[in-house]
Amino acid sequence: MKTIERLGNSSGKPAAQVRITDCGVTSPPARAAAVPTSPPAAAAGSKRPAESGAANAGKKVNAGDKSPSAVEGIDNPEKNQKKIQLASGLEYVDIKVGTGQMASGGKKIVVGYKGVLKNGFKEFDRSANFNFRLGVGEVIKGWDEGCKGMREGGVRRLLVPSHLGYGRQGAGKDIPPNADLVFEVSLKRVL
Repeated sequence: MKTIERLGNSSGKPAAQVRITDCGVTSPPARAAAVPTSPPAAAAGSKRPAESGAANAGKKVNAGDKSPSAVEGIDNPEKNQKKIQLASGLEYVDIKVGTGQMASGGKKIVVGYKGVLKNGFKEFDRSANFNFRLGVGEVIKGWDEGCKGMREGGVRRLLVPSHLGYGRQGAGKDIPPNADLVFEVSLKRVL
C-alpha cells in the first residue's frame, strides 16, 4: 500500500512536493552502483557531459552495461529511504544524505554520476567529475531540479521524465526520443 503526503507550506498555497511512501512492503536492498552517479546531458544548446572537454574529463564506460541497480532503487527504495516526487514529475531518492555545503541555484557544483535508460537499463554515460552551474540551464532541467538541495557527500538517485530530459528529440544514438532516464548522482563539491 502506498501513502501520499503533500508537503505543504505555511502560505496556504498548493504544495510543490509530494512524498510517496510504501507502507508494509519490504523490498530487497538495491545493489550499489559501481560509480556514484551520472549527470544528465545539458538542455538544448548545451553540451553533454562527455562532450564538455578536458575540464569535465571523466571515465567513459561501455554503454552496453545492463546493470539494473539505478532503476531498482528508484522504484523500490530501501526501507529508510523516501521517494520524493516533485510537481514537475521528477522523482528522487536520497541514497545517502550529505553533511557538507548545500547545492543551490547559481552555485557551481562538482558531481560524479551514472546514467541509464529506465526502459532497459542501458547505460549511456558516466563521469567521475563533472561540473556545472546549478539552475541556469547548463544541464537538462531534471538535473537542475534534482541536484538542488543536495549536500556535499550526498548521493541521490533521480528519475527524470523525458520532458525534463531530452524530450522528443532524444540525444544522439544512446538516448532515444521520449526516454525516461535514471541518474545516480554524488555531490562532491559546492564551489
